[in-house]
Amino acid sequence: MSNIKFHPNTKLEIITEDGYAKTIIQDVEDENIAILIPTINSTYVAMRQGEKYEAIYNDKKGGVYKFKFDVEGRKYDKVPLIVLGEPYDIKKIQRRKYVRISYTGIINYYLLKTYPKKELMSYDILDFKVGYTVDLSGGGIRMRMSEKPDLDDYMIINLNLNEEIIILGKVVRIEEDGNGKYLCGIDFLEIEETEREKVIRYIFMEMRRMLKTSGGEAL
Repeated sequence: MSNIKFHPNTKLEIITEDGYAKTIIQDVEDENIAILIPTINSTYVAMRQGEKYEAIYNDKKGGVYKFKFDVEGRKYDKVPLIVLGEPYDIKKIQRRKYVRISYTGIINYYLLKTYPKKELMSYDILDFKVGYTVDLSGGGIRMRMSEKPDLDDYMIINLNLNEEIIILGKVVRIEEDGNGKYLCGIDFLEIEETEREKVIRYIFMEMRRMLKTSGGEAL
């Protein structure tokens, strides 16, 4: 099947537009894997024949893998099961707390040397400068900017992911990109959980969109 050893009664996480759907591998035979119908917060996730997904698998020996698969169909073996096609585009990964994706877009930001003394929403957007995002996760962002900040500078971020999200971040990494710009890693310090969920939901939607657009080819 592949260089990953899949075993019955082990956990699998399916990446969906709403986040990670959890399931259990029930059967492994030939080139197929049969799983219980995945759930998110006790809600079943509909997976239809021909759809493409990505999944995360921990082999219990310290290896964490991401792979893609096509849904082959369904079968019934005491309980309803979903049959997955042979895994492909298999990559060993380092599991992060938050999924990170490549994301290119315009971002408005305001740098401060000290912790902001007033509400984030009260800062005038006309005073913000423009940078460009490189990648994005639920815990931070990497961006390209013209000015060089200092480590530990605070940054108010105005992020537009189909709707405006205001975040307080902190500069944790700085490097030159060779073109007179600076690549900066920003950790999110203060963000409402509802706003973080919007970021995470957007990331999962983008992952699903890219998988569908690529037709299952490596992204």
